[in-house]
Amino acid sequence: MPITHLAVKSAGDIGTAEEWNADHVVTGELLNRTVYTLVVAASDSKDTDRADYVCDGTDDEVQINQAITDLPANGGCVVLLEGTYTLGAAITISKNNVSLIGQGRSTNITRPSNNIIEATSKTDLLFSQFRITGNALQGLYLDGCSRVLIEKLWGGLGVGGTIRVLNNSSAIIVSNSIFTSGSLAIDWVNSSLSVVSHCYINNQTSHGIYLIGMTDSVVIGCIVTNCGGDGVYLSASDTNIISSCRCRNNTGWGVNIFNATCDQNLVHGNILVNNTAGSLQDNGTGTVTADNIT
Repeated sequence: MPITHLAVKSAGDIGTAEEWNADHVVTGELLNRTVYTLVVAASDSKDTDRADYVCDGTDDEVQINQAITDLPANGGCVVLLEGTYTLGAAITISKNNVSLIGQGRSTNITRPSNNIIEATSKTDLLFSQFRITGNALQGLYLDGCSRVLIEKLWGGLGVGGTIRVLNNSSAIIVSNSIFTSGSLAIDWVNSSLSVVSHCYINNQTSHGIYLIGMTDSVVIGCIVTNCGGDGVYLSASDTNIISSCRCRNNTGWGVNIFNATCDQNLVHGNILVNNTAGSLQDNGTGTVTADNIT
């Protein structure tokens, strides 16, 4: 019997956590079980008592990176409580199978320069439910990673792009809200078999979704408005699908198939209106366009 209950509360008596802990004895296999979820609190988190690590508001990447390091070799989850995490260097994903999860927009990770989160040549990563702000060069910077899910992030950087992904395969970027970045919202280069889905992008100084060297990937259901460049930009990208997007009020094109090295892409069912340069520019080869509202 791994848990022995020493006292039973009367009906309707919930009791306190301290009473529960005092009334239970953990024995046997549970005593030695590895914990795969570690909790990090910001300096201004409401409840720091239950956290495994507590930041002090300066160089908070130290505690977060230590939590990632302390996960088992086969990975696990680092949970960031609500509050502001101020970085002096990047959060580095140092192993495979790591999930970094916040508490929604109330978990704010900020850095005044360089990159906020970095991962190189890692697999099976999840980034979810936090906000990235500041004047960083890139918010989330991934190079050579695969099987990555980026979801439910809020972004807005004064200088750089919010999400930059290089040389990856099998990644999904879904349900993110990116406002007022100093460059590109989503910058995706030399990757394949990936999806950008149902993201809201507004008021970028450059392009909303910027794709170079992409193959066999899908951009679907995104809203891109009020950007200083194109809503969706493709260069040297083949056999991709852009569908069911709303690109409106951008300074550039709604969708820009930039050059002839873009081959056999499908642009279907999009609303591409009120863009200054025009609705759709197609300099590609073998592009199929259908049912777009221009």
